[in-house]
Amino acid sequence: MGMVSEERCREIFAKHGYHFSKEEITIIHNFLSVMARAEYKSYLKQKEDEKKGNNLHPRIDRRSG
Repeated sequence: MGMVSEERCREIFAKHGYHFSKEEITIIHNFLSVMARAEYKSYLKQKEDEKKGNNLHPRIDRRSG
């Protein structure tokens, strides 16, 4: 899975009028990378569940415990 570089993040932000320090870009980049990996992992699990025929979604209104 290809990730966007910190430099590319800076370019995208600048294009839209946002200017951050190098440290801020690093923090934002790291956060977005973690979120992207989590989303991709969830996507792969969903696809695997669909292959297995287990495509029911867990209830979100049920309280745990």
